[in-house]
Amino acid sequence: MKWVKPAFFAVSIAGAALAALWLSGNLPGEVSLSVPQKTVHRFGFIDKTGAFVVEPHFEYAADFSEDMAAVKENYRTGFIDKKGAIVIAPQYDAAGGFHEGLAAVEIEGRCGYIGQDGMLAIPLLFDRAGAFSEGLAPVAVNGAYGYIGRDGEYAVTPRFRDAAPFTGGVAAVALDKGNAFIDPSGHILAQVGATRIGTLRDGLAPAEFDGEWGFVDKTGSVIIQPAFDETGSFSGGMCPVRAGKKWGYVNPDGAFVIEPQFEEARDFSEGMAAVKTSEKWGYIGPDGQVIIPPKYAKAYSFRDSLARVWVEVRAASE
Repeated sequence: MKWVKPAFFAVSIAGAALAALWLSGNLPGEVSLSVPQKTVHRFGFIDKTGAFVVEPHFEYAADFSEDMAAVKENYRTGFIDKKGAIVIAPQYDAAGGFHEGLAAVEIEGRCGYIGQDGMLAIPLLFDRAGAFSEGLAPVAVNGAYGYIGRDGEYAVTPRFRDAAPFTGGVAAVALDKGNAFIDPSGHILAQVGATRIGTLRDGLAPAEFDGEWGFVDKTGSVIIQPAFDETGSFSGGMCPVRAGKKWGYVNPDGAFVIEPQFEEARDFSEGMAAVKTSEKWGYIGPDGQVIIPPKYAKAYSFRDSLARVWVEVRAASE
């Protein structure tokens, strides 16, 4: 879905795979045959020991938020609780997580918001819709981005090329020329001389300058000089960054606290971070030590004590 997916970083999902299952135990004189067994990748949810709490059988799943998670079955999206039970029936083309009691949904290319009872709370009026944060949500109409309040009325009229959620009373937006931070009234607090900027977390926002990434504060001042090929966001005083081909973690001074060694890495959340080594994903702690060994095809951050993972499973019989 355009932007109803959590925050603005789209997640691409790899295609299905095939594995071969060899049958044995033939009677004397019979010919042994190999029968291909179809497998697919599906999303489920694990706890902090790595054990599945919600078994992997969803085509797609978003993070848990406010005790519910958006999941897709048979190409339709609904919501489950932490036991995996459907609480809002799959009926949407796409949906984001619940934030401040509302979740963005899309039906036939139009976006609006539902409440936790599944009832439409804000009509399907938008081309794109982001998560609520600090009472406001970024939305887009006809290519212009603004912000609405919980009543669905515009708090900041659409006039930006892109817009991020508010954090600490500040949001990153893209102007016709350049980028800026604004306050909840839409007033520009600071223009940032960067090609791209991200959301402020822990007082710092990633910013790209001439192909390299550093970090700025809400005044637009460069706090960590551009030196990285890619970055995540700060959380708990640490941020994943890519230097060359490997990812590590830096502190707010820009110094490495976990040396680059991972193929990919995500933000820390709830004391753990998902990292990829040898083509598999697992989880580490703030000291860089492995907590859950790498064994998942994909893994994401913990939210509400659960993390979504993508694993290979045997396809259901037709």
